[in-house]
Amino acid sequence: LLERVILGGYRNTWLLPGGSREAWLRAEAETAARGLGASTVAQERSVLRATVAQVRERLAVWGIELPRATHPELGTV
Repeated sequence: LLERVILGGYRNTWLLPGGSREAWLRAEAETAARGLGASTVAQERSVLRATVAQVRERLAVWGIELPRATHPELGTV
């Protein structure tokens, strides 16, 4: 789920493969700049990293290890 869906760009368009994200990124940047509810890539990157870390901690309580995943734009999470 993490690698194929989340890091595949389902929620964050900046994680989409190159060539398919440029128009989305421009639209999101414009929306964020005008204060209409979109987040910047920097904000989303921070939230995504924090969320994955939090999920990893919560799963560890039950003895479940969330494997590391790698993405060209995000690195290893």
